This record gives sequence, structure tokens and C-alpha cells, in this order.
Amino acid sequence: MRKFFIKALASYWADEKGLVTVEWVGITAVVMLAAIMISAAIMNSADGFAGAVIGQLDTATQKITP
Repeated sequence: MRKFFIKALASYWADEKGLVTVEWVGITAVVMLAAIMISAAIMNSADGFAGAVIGQLDTATQKITP
């Protein structure tokens, strides 16, 4: 059983279609990781910006209301 698995794996790895599949899986993983990291950075920046806007609006509202 083990020899069959190793032989099948070697055949898959040697086949060009198998290599292309492995490359696409790797590329997809890198793209997804980059998207997650960029989203996290944007969310952190947006949170700080939203807090600043809320603070300014609070101050402006307090100055307007008697």
C-alpha cells in the first residue's frame, strides 16, 4: 500500500498538470494571505479614523446645542 502511494505521488508530481495544480494552490494561498493582511490594516486604520470623526462631531454638537 505504501509503495503504491509513493508511486502515485511521484507520478502526480512528475506530471506537468500536477505541478500546475500545486502552483495554483500556492498562488491562491499567497493572494488570500495578502488580502487578509491588507483588510486587517485597513480595518485598524478605519477604526482610528472613525473614532476621530466621532470625537469631532461630538465636540461640534456640544458647541451648537445650548
